[in-house]
Amino acid sequence: MAGVLIHDGRRVGHRKWTVEAIGAGLADGAVLSPFATPRVAEPRYPSGSDMASAVRGVGGEVLFDAMTHAVFLPGVNKFDFYDGWELWGTGTPDLSTATARLDHVERVFARQARLGAPPLAPTLQLTSPFDASARTAVEVARVARGFEAGAWQSLAGTRSFWSSGTRLDAFVGTLASLRAPAWVLTFAHEIVVDHKPDMTDVEAWAGFSRTVHLSMAMSRSPLVAN
Repeated sequence: MAGVLIHDGRRVGHRKWTVEAIGAGLADGAVLSPFATPRVAEPRYPSGSDMASAVRGVGGEVLFDAMTHAVFLPGVNKFDFYDGWELWGTGTPDLSTATARLDHVERVFARQARLGAPPLAPTLQLTSPFDASARTAVEVARVARGFEAGAWQSLAGTRSFWSSGTRLDAFVGTLASLRAPAWVLTFAHEIVVDHKPDMTDVEAWAGFSRTVHLSMAMSRSPLVAN
């Protein structure tokens, strides 16, 4: 995988201009999100399968990011499309037990397979590489690797996570030991002014860039960065 993948959104006409961009060689594929693309088509919003078919129809690649790292954030309330994907057995997001983690991973992988997308492991948004959420993220990654040997690895973190130095490197090393064939990294910006993310935190971006290098070197895998 190389080039630009367009992350979907809720703008009307998104399928049309995404397909046009890919067909014109301006992008190489699309990342579908359960928050922005419904499982079952809604008026003016194509279904996930329709979107995936349209993207592949012009030679594009398709990823389905379950966006688990966004579900647990405070204030998240736009679940009208999300709930329809039925990514949680109880209907309530929960990764606190081994059973819950397995159920969620299995449901995510099933939805991805139905769309013809590669198995991308869900994850949490991390603020630290050594707290309870980080440990849960590792457990979810291990479940995903055990369930599907070719599972891709996702990793989402805030500036404090990416700027945590050698502890970040150790955490990335733990994930890299699972030998995922590809990684999807997300830099979560807590502060966005006028729709522009803060790019001034040199230490955080250095950590993010170092993670790109470590993940590719240790697992010899391609990477998608958000």
